[in-house]
Amino acid sequence: MTPEISVIVATHNRAALLPQVLADLARQQTGGEFRFEVVVADNASTDGTRAVVERLVAGYPVALTYVYERRQGKAHALNTALSRTSGEWVAFTDDDVAVEPTWLQAIWRAAREHGADGIGGPVRPLWVGPRPAWLTDTLLRQLGVVDYGAAVFQASSRETPFIGPNVAYRRALFLEHGGFEPADPGEDSEWFLRMLRAGCKLIYQPAAVIMHKIDGRRLTPRALGRRFFRHGRGYGVKLQQDLTGRRVCRVPLWVIRLYAELHVHAARAWLAGDRSGALWHWLRREIYRGVIAQCVADWWQQVPAPRPKPLIANRTKEQQSCG
Repeated sequence: MTPEISVIVATHNRAALLPQVLADLARQQTGGEFRFEVVVADNASTDGTRAVVERLVAGYPVALTYVYERRQGKAHALNTALSRTSGEWVAFTDDDVAVEPTWLQAIWRAAREHGADGIGGPVRPLWVGPRPAWLTDTLLRQLGVVDYGAAVFQASSRETPFIGPNVAYRRALFLEHGGFEPADPGEDSEWFLRMLRAGCKLIYQPAAVIMHKIDGRRLTPRALGRRFFRHGRGYGVKLQQDLTGRRVCRVPLWVIRLYAELHVHAARAWLAGDRSGALWHWLRREIYRGVIAQCVADWWQQVPAPRPKPLIANRTKEQQSCG
């Protein structure tokens, strides 16, 4: 029978972590209200990810499907996995999370009670080892931690985006609006904003809880800086879609100016004794350093500038609405 919910688990070289999240999903409480399936979206893993999934298939309580995508980028893997789903709803999570047993039930009930097009929930930290003293709440949010409070509400602005480890949308939206945008480093946030602009009803459900495992023993400012830099490289690809305005080697002048200003802000904060503020400015600088690196590399290698894609092929902007 066709499931009501398809769960996509995005993974990359996390064979050691994957069994736990799949075990959590196997224990989901449905109350007889819905059926679900699980699809593992393997983004070019080189470890034993395939073997882990294949060992579990026979004894898994619901349909478990393995999908491999060789192109690097989470959006590519998610889009490939979407083509293998059949549920009315598609829920997304990651390989480094702990899933509450009532997660899918909370999503399903919120969808029915509110007539929603999309559901988002909190992503709370699950610390492996102690939390580093330097990691402020502002920086913690950059690691994919989200909690908008204990009340259900309809999202109406970009200030409360739904993020990848804990979100679900009606599958029909992907058929209508296309999949995730590979050129965007924040494919989940970009999709959220796209659905917001389309007038979709997006409900935050605090009862749909996901816990994100964060290894505080391995987390350093340098490692976080590398994460920001990678994000900036992806942002650099997106910025090249619009070549208007003044640029140097495809780098917008405002990026160069902001990159320089962040050095000054970091130095001032450091001299004022604000170590947290200095680190935040320095990490933001890494984003724009990534933008500059990507734009200059593409200019030097004469890579054609990407062209912006319409949200829906052969439809006008005014027609790109939800439903």
